[in-house]
Amino acid sequence: MRPFLVTEPEARRLPRLALIALILLYVLPGFVGRDPWRPADAIGFGIAHAMFSGSARQWLLPEVAGSPVTDAAPLAYWFAAGVARLLEFLSAGSINAAAGIRTAAAAWLIGGLLLLRSATEGLARRAEAQPLDPFGAGASPLNYGRAIGDAALLIALATFGLVARVHETTADAAMLTVTAAFAFGLMRSCDRARSGGVIVGASIAAAALVRSPAVALAFALAFLIAISGVRALRLNVRTLVPTTILSTLIVGLPWPIALSLDGSAQSQLQLLGWVATPIGPASLGAQLSWATRTLPWFFWPSWPLAARTLWFSRQRWADAPVGIPMALLLGLLIGSFAVTLLAGRASETTLIPLAVPLAMLAAIGLPTLARSLTRLIDWFTVAVFSLFGLGVWGWWLAGLTGWPAKPAAQSLRFAAGFPGFGIGQTPTFGSTFGPAVFVGVIASVGWLALVRWRLSRQPPVLWRPVVLAGAGMTLAWFLLMTLWMPIFNWRNTYRDVSLELAAAVKSTTPADSNACIAERGLDLAQRASFSWFGNLRFDQAAPACGRLLVVDRRGQLQPEPEEAWVLVWEGRRRADRNERFRLYRRDP
Repeated sequence: MRPFLVTEPEARRLPRLALIALILLYVLPGFVGRDPWRPADAIGFGIAHAMFSGSARQWLLPEVAGSPVTDAAPLAYWFAAGVARLLEFLSAGSINAAAGIRTAAAAWLIGGLLLLRSATEGLARRAEAQPLDPFGAGASPLNYGRAIGDAALLIALATFGLVARVHETTADAAMLTVTAAFAFGLMRSCDRARSGGVIVGASIAAAALVRSPAVALAFALAFLIAISGVRALRLNVRTLVPTTILSTLIVGLPWPIALSLDGSAQSQLQLLGWVATPIGPASLGAQLSWATRTLPWFFWPSWPLAARTLWFSRQRWADAPVGIPMALLLGLLIGSFAVTLLAGRASETTLIPLAVPLAMLAAIGLPTLARSLTRLIDWFTVAVFSLFGLGVWGWWLAGLTGWPAKPAAQSLRFAAGFPGFGIGQTPTFGSTFGPAVFVGVIASVGWLALVRWRLSRQPPVLWRPVVLAGAGMTLAWFLLMTLWMPIFNWRNTYRDVSLELAAAVKSTTPADSNACIAERGLDLAQRASFSWFGNLRFDQAAPACGRLLVVDRRGQLQPEPEEAWVLVWEGRRRADRNERFRLYRRDP
């Protein structure tokens, strides 16, 4: 890496209030004011809710409303159910399970961002990361590390592909946190092998318990690359390796041992589904094509900065500040590619952990950016996110006013049927859009003030090139999750159809009869939603059930049941014409 000097003013950390505000504005809008959404969000919620409302059996064997989920790892949902129970107890029942489960997901996300910042700060404070200081006028290692850590957090906030994935009640936010904890453990292992090894081993085990043993193997590969390539870790290998192995076994083995000792067929299926990587018709060309299309936008803007850091630091790959995130990146890349190839299908979920080492590498290389490149990043960021914010406001206002015509038509088509939105309707500002408009205006004014401050004053700080990117993505997400949240929620929830189905079941079920419902074609997201909103119980194989729910999908119509069944209700989600629900009563 080329020599560089960082002065004390350039190493100022991001103001703490601004950092806290950015994190909260990024995290909270995705979790507040919405129902479980289909499909993955509702499935994750359903697993956590089954644990919350069930017994120890549901904690051992993840399920969704009585239907086993044999390929689910439990750790993220254990935490969600535990937090939900704790909040329900502390609030005397005023905080329901849905709010508690979303709170747990938000806690995972906040923890992951803070761990990422701490891991990057620790690496940047090391002696081999310090900038050139021939005259003793440079920044202190403490302040330099804090500034680089702030930059890594801003880059993570700006990463395009993360924002939607980590705001679901799935294991994705937990996977981000586990990856950041693994990086933090490697950083700590450079000087404190025992405590660092405990964190590294626990993170490897947690990766298996959050996702699968295949992901844990990718972490283990990253660990092997790190201890073989990073000088600071090689010095502590005799203490680090046994500590890591012991910690991995202690944290990772209890759940699979409990499954194997349970002896039931469901436990064995759960163990098999958790251990085995799904094998599918692998196509190397298809996977490479998907990666070529997806990776550039998913990891923007971190990957160009990370690639630049690796190139300009190619003679320092054995140093911990570059070697540790590079080892993590290599191990996760190889593991993700292998799992994707074996599974025969590509998924953005496998990319989540890669955001951590990319953000770390991008932040480590920021001090060497040329001023011309910094200005280019600034203007690009201002243009992209300002236009995006204008688009969010413009399409929303066009849907209400009918002008301009083309955006108005697109907005109305997207929100077709939503009450209080559209030309000639009275917008429900008091209860639906009013608070969103208020906070949206404040956020937009704040963005304009930040742009003016950044472009007019040119503050000489390390995190200057990425502050607009992090704040811009936060603004974009905030506007989407406030102005458009009622419409997004209406399009993706099963609340209304669940309540209609529950009312139909209640009105056609005698008080002394079996209230269970047989089903055909019901998927896990629908099962979770109907269980939560309608308190309905389904049983695929119960011949004694007096009700039958049939789910039709476009191109996949279910056959009519036998003559003994009488159609009593038919419904669908108003925002989805591709599926239909039919409820039948058994004719006595």
